[in-house]
Amino acid sequence: MSLASDSTLRTRAKEPSVISPARRSTSVRRILAPVLAASATVVLAVGIGASVASAETVPAPGSSASPTASPTVSSTASPAPDDDQTAAGEVTGTVTEAETGNPLPGATVSAVPNDSSETTRRVTTMANGDYRIVGVAPGGYKIVFEMEGFEPVTRAVAMQPYGIQTVDAELSPLSVEVTVDRTSLAAGESVQLDATGFRAGERVDVEVHSAPVRVASFTTDADGSLSTRITVPTSVEPGVHEIVVIGESGRTGSVTVTITGSAPLIATG
Repeated sequence: MSLASDSTLRTRAKEPSVISPARRSTSVRRILAPVLAASATVVLAVGIGASVASAETVPAPGSSASPTASPTVSSTASPAPDDDQTAAGEVTGTVTEAETGNPLPGATVSAVPNDSSETTRRVTTMANGDYRIVGVAPGGYKIVFEMEGFEPVTRAVAMQPYGIQTVDAELSPLSVEVTVDRTSLAAGESVQLDATGFRAGERVDVEVHSAPVRVASFTTDADGSLSTRITVPTSVEPGVHEIVVIGESGRTGSVTVTITGSAPLIATG
């Protein structure tokens, strides 16, 4: 081979190969074909899923199937409250002692309805004598104030819806009554003594007057009463006297007796 031929061959080897447009188009299609196929599959799946979901919700025209019903939330209405109770009011006030004006703690205050079907409500006064009754339905009531050793007091009120009534009361002490089982006896003899009208648990002193002679001291029962036997001191002179019962509250009662003389001596031995 000649030198010219070798030079020609080297020149041809260095020249770049030329790809025709037709071949380039074919290569691009081969590369994109799988990508396009996958995209088409995804789009088709999404479309089918949407169609199925739509078919489950809305029936096709002419179909006898009913649309899927939405869940229903049911609620039970609460019963209407009692009109009287929703319109209830209250009664307030202060209870004091009529003689001194001092507050009376521990007094019972009751709202007694004129309609017997209603509920009676009761409270107890506080240390300052105040009280408060709530939940009082509209209607007529008797407000009753009670305490051991005092005369009860009743007030009438008419409760309006949502009304607030202020009802104060002054309680007067019960009249003290003192009795004995006999009114004629000798000094040194005993007699049954009964007394009422004192405060519960009150300390009382028993004396024989005219010239006071102390006999004994006692404590009243829970209802303010006293029942005991006492002995008339032998130092009491014959004549008309009073057996006086004096409470620490200042309440006083008495009964008249006649002392006939001294009790006879009982011989011994």
